Amino acid sequence: MKIGILNADAVRAEFVAEFGEYPDMFSRLLMAVDPEIEFVTYEVMSGEYPTDIDEVDAYLITGSKLSVYDDVAWINALKDFVRKLHGAKKKLIGICFGHQLVAEALGGKTRQANQGWCVGCLLYTSPSPRDRG
Repeated sequence: MKIGILNADAVRAEFVAEFGEYPDMFSRLLMAVDPEIEFVTYEVMSGEYPTDIDEVDAYLITGSKLSVYDDVAWINALKDFVRKLHGAKKKLIGICFGHQLVAEALGGKTRQANQGWCVGCLLYTSPSPRDRG
């Protein structure tokens, strides 16, 4: 399997030595499951995309410090690419920013978390049906 990593940001400098850049992190994680996986990285912030969407079997969109609702040219272009992938029924997964971008591109809505941008694990609970009004 060949996975195209749609890299949407650079990791903060203080974390790179320990964790690497986003493509490094995802490659390590997925190769631990299947060392035969191949990866190609596309720097979408710089407008780099595959010339043919079929040159890889699946795509992964990384995290980003930006928000999917920011009106930034490369984010809008990535949303267009996601719609193209969806229309072609290509396999796609988004991580953090990436999954929010997929939702926005395909008609969903996201909004900023009350606490703002953060890194780490957060506990969320859904209100019970009787509390939903």
